[in-house]
Amino acid sequence: MLRLLRVVRKYTKVTSHLRMMGRAFMALGHVLTFIFLIFFIFAVAGMNLFGRTAMSDRHSNFRSLGPSLFLLLRITLGGNWIDLFKECAAQPPFCDDDIGTCGQASPVPQIFFYLFLFLSTFILKN
Repeated sequence: MLRLLRVVRKYTKVTSHLRMMGRAFMALGHVLTFIFLIFFIFAVAGMNLFGRTAMSDRHSNFRSLGPSLFLLLRITLGGNWIDLFKECAAQPPFCDDDIGTCGQASPVPQIFFYLFLFLSTFILKN
């Protein structure tokens, strides 16, 4: 192991590449933190907006933080988000307004989903 370190020190290009990779990993940590922050903000907003909305899949809902984060990851990866959007925008007679399982009024789900899709794809593709 020590011999390998001595060889690496002799070659300046190898050491500069290793330093560059170290800086890239530090930058990757910052990017992942930013992505998690965006997901966290939208998960909390989704819990407040759509927490009581009746969803067809019991694992895909905005009732708590964990499933909300996984649901946003699913939306980001393109996993049938149109059906989730329709469920979050459901209005009577497709839901029961007396027990509060209806979605939000018309512009709220559109703004939420389209803004999240725009931000998540913009961040992940850059």
